[in-house]
Amino acid sequence: NINNIPFDPTMDETYTVLQSVLSDSRTIFTDDYIHMGGDEVVTGCWNEMPEIQ
Repeated sequence: NINNIPFDPTMDETYTVLQSVLSDSRTIFTDDYIHMGGDEVVTGCWNEMPEIQ
């Protein structure tokens, strides 16, 4: 399932990618808000990562 691999909040690259995606989105969409989901994040993989604990 693709939802089993959420962004890793401990990696600086995560924020670089998110900044890039959001910047590109602002040039495509004119709305003030963008819904990125995240209401059903599968966090099981995070439970196995000591750096997130």
